[in-house]
This record gives sequence, C-alpha cells and structure tokens, in this order.
Amino acid sequence: MSKKAEEIEKIGGKVLVVTLSKPEVLRGYLESKKFPFRFFADPQRDLYQKFGLERISVLRFFHPIPMLYYLSLILRGWIVRPVKKGEDVLQLGGDFVVDHAGILRFAHQCHDPSDRPSTHRLIEEIRRVIANPTPIRKDGDQPIGSNS
Repeated sequence: MSKKAEEIEKIGGKVLVVTLSKPEVLRGYLESKKFPFRFFADPQRDLYQKFGLERISVLRFFHPIPMLYYLSLILRGWIVRPVKKGEDVLQLGGDFVVDHAGILRFAHQCHDPSDRPSTHRLIEEIRRVIANPTPIRKDGDQPIGSNS
C-alpha cells in the first residue's frame, strides 16, 4: 500500500484511515507497524454513522462471497489475527473522497467485508476531484450551491 499512498500524495491527495479501535489499541498497533498515512480512532462510530456505514449480521458475515475472499487472502499468505477487545468484525467500512472544501465527492459503503473498490479506482476518483474542484466563495466558508 505504501507505493499507492505515495501515488495518492503525489497527485495531491491524502489518506486518512478511520478505525473503531480505541485510541490505546490503535496506538499499540501503530507502534508495531509503519504506515505512510494518518489514522483516526472513532470508537463511538460517529463517522461510521455519518457516512451511513452499517453493521451486518453474523449470517451475512459468513456468506460465501466474503469467506471466499478471505480464503483467497489466506492462500496468498495473509495471516489471520485474533480479534482484539473493542473491535467489531461486523462493522462495515467504506471508502470516500472528500475535496478541499469538505464536500463528499465519492462514496462507497461496503455491503460485505470483501466489498472494496480497487486502489486504482480510488486514485482515479481523486484525480477526477482534483481536476474538477468544487467552486468556493471568496470568504472560503461554504461551497457555492450549498444551503448552509
């Protein structure tokens, strides 16, 4: 992922990973690994709720599509780690592109744990947003066309 993160930075984007882990759990994880992007702990799931990310049932988690996805990862060397206290494997994630004005320009809410857009697709969306920026009023407070 670091090469893709470098590519995102090079075109003017930034990666922010939001996790529902508690800050102390996240801190311990980040001390053991190096990542080229920033992390934000959201244990109350405020951002998850604002972005419309749902929590799935156990039955949906064990659906054949996600299970085949995880099996393919394991066969390629991915190591399954135990779920830590406070983590929730049933909480779905998403991928979003927010522009310089704070306007959501691309949203992908996952339907199951294996449902993610490719990094290539995200980079293309970032390029599109950078090429077509949201117009901002001179005072810089609100984008043109907003009702607030």
